[in-house]
Order: sequence, then C-alpha cells, then structure tokens
Amino acid sequence: MGRDILVVLIMMFPFLAKCQVPEDFISHRGNLITVRFNLKNEQETRELARYFEVDFDSLSRFHDIGKLVDEGWFIMKEKKNLLIIARSMDMGGKFDWLYVAVPVAGASYNNAPGYPRGLPFGFNEFKDKASVFPAGDSSTVFMLYGHSDAGTVMLSGNFNDWSTGATPMEKVADGWMVRVPLREGQHYYKFIVDGRWMSDPQNKHDEGDGYGGSNSVYFKTNHVMRLSGYREARKVILAGSFNQWDEHMCAMQQDEQGWYLPVYLKEGTYTYKYIVDKKWITDPDNPVSRADAEGNINSVLSLGQPTVFRLPGYSNARQVVLSGNFNEWDPGELLMTRTSSGWELPYVLAPGNYEYKFVVDGNWIQDPDNPLHYADNLNSNSILTVQANHRFFLKGYENAGQVQLSGSFNGWAFPGYNMQRVAGGWEFNLYLPPGKSLYRFIVDGNWMADPGNNQREFNEYGDFNSIIWREMKDVYTYDK
Repeated sequence: MGRDILVVLIMMFPFLAKCQVPEDFISHRGNLITVRFNLKNEQETRELARYFEVDFDSLSRFHDIGKLVDEGWFIMKEKKNLLIIARSMDMGGKFDWLYVAVPVAGASYNNAPGYPRGLPFGFNEFKDKASVFPAGDSSTVFMLYGHSDAGTVMLSGNFNDWSTGATPMEKVADGWMVRVPLREGQHYYKFIVDGRWMSDPQNKHDEGDGYGGSNSVYFKTNHVMRLSGYREARKVILAGSFNQWDEHMCAMQQDEQGWYLPVYLKEGTYTYKYIVDKKWITDPDNPVSRADAEGNINSVLSLGQPTVFRLPGYSNARQVVLSGNFNEWDPGELLMTRTSSGWELPYVLAPGNYEYKFVVDGNWIQDPDNPLHYADNLNSNSILTVQANHRFFLKGYENAGQVQLSGSFNGWAFPGYNMQRVAGGWEFNLYLPPGKSLYRFIVDGNWMADPGNNQREFNEYGDFNSIIWREMKDVYTYDK
C-alpha cells in the first residue's frame, strides 16, 4: 500500500533527498496543511524557502512569507526560531503534492498508507456519543450505531492488518459492537457494512486513506491531564509542546473535581499550560516547571525513563545548557546541574534519533565524550540514539579512512553519520521507525549501496538505495 511514496516524492522534489528535512516538516490538522520551518537549521530553511519561492533573508529575519499570502497561506505560529505556516486543503495550486503526501503518508515517509506514524500526542472527540471507548476488561469497544437492517458488519483497521473478515461485529440493541485488544497509541479503522466501506460517522478525527476517502482515528489513551477546581470557568484548553501550543485544539471536559482530558502521550518530556477562560496558567498540582527562551514559566511532564546527559569538567563555567532538536534548539530552557565532576541533566526522550549540543556560557560545543556526530565536522551536532533497534554494518573496507551512513532517517545528510570502525568492518546503531527506510554508505567520499543487503531500489541518480523494512505488524497489531 503506497510503499514507494518516498521515492516518488524525491523524484518529483529532489531537495527532499538533499536537505535535512525533519520528519514532521509537513503535517495535517483537520482541513489545514501546515509546513514547519525550523529557523535554527539554516540549511533546511534555505531549501524549503527555495522550494516555496520565498526570500530566505525575509523569511528567517522578519518571518515574511512573501507571495505565499496571495496563494492562501498564513502564519499559524511564530517564535524566534520557529515558523509554522498553514493553508486550507480545499485550495488547489502548485503545491498540490503536499495535500496528497500528507494524508496518504501521514507526514512520515517511512510508513505505508493506512498505518499510523506514531504520533507523540493524541486525544479523541466524538459527535453525539462515543463510538470507541475502553471496556472494563482492558479491551476497547467499537460501536457502529444504527444500521439495524445490515446483514453483516466488519471492523477493519491497522490493528488487524486491514482484514475484511477477521473482526466481525455483533448485532446489539443500539447497532453493532465488537471488543478488540489495542495497544496504547494511534489506530486507524473503518467499518464494512454489507461489503461497503465507511468511516465512523461519530468520530470527529480522521485522515485521508490514500484512495479519496478517509480512515477514522482513535487514540488509546494512557494519561489523564487534570486541572482541579475552576468549577466556575466557562472553558478550559490544554496547550503544550505536544500540540505546538495550539490555543483551540484541546478543549477539556468538566466533572465534579474540575477539568480533565484523557490523552495519549508517547514517552518523553513535555511542557504545557492550561488556558482558563483565555488566561494562561501553570498546573497548580504539578511542582515541576521550567522557563522557556522567552522567560515564560511552563509546567513540565515527563513519561518514561530519563536519559542522563553529562558534560565532564568545565568547573569554572557559570552556566551550562542542554539544547537539541528535542526542544527546538532552545538555548536557555534546559539548565544543567553542577556536580562534583562536571554538569548533568536527566531528560526523558522517546525512542528515536536525536541531535544535541551543550551551551557553555553562551558557547555551543559538541559532547566531548560522544564519538557519534556528523563526519569530520567539529561544529556539527552530537548524535544520540534512544533504544536503538538496528545495527548498520559494512563488512570489510579496513583500509578506508572514513565511512559515513546517510539515508531517509537523517534527510540524506552529506556528510552523513560517522560510522565507527569495529572488528571486521564499520558499524552504526540507530532507531528505525516502522515501515521503510532507505540508506547508502559513503566510503571515503564515494556513495554506495549496502553490498550485504540485496533489498534495494533504483534512485533518481541511476543508482541503488538499500532498503530496510520494519514490519508494521511488529508494532501495530494487537496482542493475540
């Protein structure tokens, strides 16, 4: 199902293969398509500016998007080093490929259509009544209300590999019902009513299915955000780093204790606030808070096991800050603590690959104890992998001076990740998301496919890219 979408996009838009475009530079929110400019990354911003035909200096210095305004784009969010522009998906034009790519590929070119991309955050909204909800036995109930005249109704989704017959629904008083064991996170589904596919009419959240229709989206939640009290408030909104501080997206529900919202949060560290009748407040029940680059105090929530960042030495430094792509390269947010041997900071990160540096009294430096970084560049970022699940290995080439790794997981960066010399060859360990990953090795400046991997495909340069598949079923199917 659409496994070659990355290849198609790169052939149509070669800049995707050349610049370090982050996985979420395009996203889909309701009827809007959004493009995220990380202004801290000059190379990436220049490439995106060139593609969208806007002036780089005006964009980076003044957040001026030029004639894009005349084409229906507007600025959704802006900060010093971040700019998010948006446009309705109902509008056509020269960037139509964005509207195709995002609903189909789910803003992650590693995934096939119909399979979730592993969003870090989500919540559920239904119209008249919930049609998907947790049951007391830890399973999840799916309901299709009405359709009493139907002969058969099936449930199909990524959790049963889109089977058309594996999950029959039972006719009940209100319609049709089935219980399914689901893992925490995002799930896509549809109903099949007498052979006719349909999305859930009660579910407000959907995404394009790649065939002109849509899949309903359900999040099996794992955390409840709660604001105690404020019973007299008319409206309370949850906003944070997990939803780009959107002031309208997450309306909370009221009960006798205050306000609450069940959410799914992938393990990691998040900052957030509540908006009570348009007034921003920190969480009064959470003692952990932190200032951002603008001096605003935000509540902090961490889920999962922390990674401990350490910088030895620098005993005379006044301040050391951790900064990386996990916090939008904020140079003032993550203050490290002085220890007897240097500086350290525990910080929770989800499984993935990250780049970071230390900021010592205003000077940006690599991690001196981490040999993993972009090749032969003292000014490049240090690289950290959390829960690596794949070992790249190039056998032989003992006489090579240097070997790098580049692929879809790092925006086809050149020079790529600096591989480490080991017995028998060269290696680099990474976390790969579910689905398809493309890669090549660079041996002393010469690009080559992996000679030890016979899975490969043609690229736009008349050569081959090597392929690794992480099976969707290993991550997204439910426990039997």
